[in-house]
Amino acid sequence: MKIKTLRKALNYISNDVELWRAAIELEDQEEAKSLLYKAIECVPYDTSIWIALAKLEEYEKARKVLNKAAKKIPTDHTLWVHAAKLEEAEGKYELVPKLIKKALKNLSGASNNLRNSGQPVVKITR
Repeated sequence: MKIKTLRKALNYISNDVELWRAAIELEDQEEAKSLLYKAIECVPYDTSIWIALAKLEEYEKARKVLNKAAKKIPTDHTLWVHAAKLEEAEGKYELVPKLIKKALKNLSGASNNLRNSGQPVVKITR
């Protein structure tokens, strides 16, 4: 009954990450994957949903999921770490330095954009 209620709520409030998480936790692995694919369409900038989906997929699909996530959220370091760990777990050690280099480029670019925006990088309050 609870899952039906959550799914119905998601039809009306599809941008609520906590609702997605609650619904996903109640499902078996296959149904959770299906919900996660819907969730990334509705809340594409939530890293935890992309990572959860990648963890449920086989290597090739997990890799595609993380690549797509990195295009949506290129400045989230946790995505890059998970992508590197995935390649390492598959024994594709030669790809790890390439991923790290790409991550550093994206993260560095984001830092430069922030500095050039005129906004303080760190807000200090007393």
